Amino acid sequence: KLLRAQDYNLWLSLLIAGKKIKTVPKILYGIHWDTSDYVRRSLKHRFLEAKIIFRGLKMLDVSFFYYAYIFHTLFSGLLHPRILHLYYLHRFTKKNV
Repeated sequence: KLLRAQDYNLWLSLLIAGKKIKTVPKILYGIHWDTSDYVRRSLKHRFLEAKIIFRGLKMLDVSFFYYAYIFHTLFSGLLHPRILHLYYLHRFTKKNV
């Protein structure tokens, strides 16, 4: 059971299969996030995400430095949901995108 880590699993499965992932440099749609959206991302789910990311990076045989992203996932699970919400509000405002 992937519990909120389906995207990581999909992306890593595609990369492991040799597929290429590209970003679209255009905003395709807008979403509204609320503090309650961050409450659902419990530390338990962050540990599962970290586990999936670790397995994927290991299978991709990437440099050790990529493993630092695992700490980002775990650290964000330790932060209060309101702090995360404010951080992402600032990060993704139109002037910062």
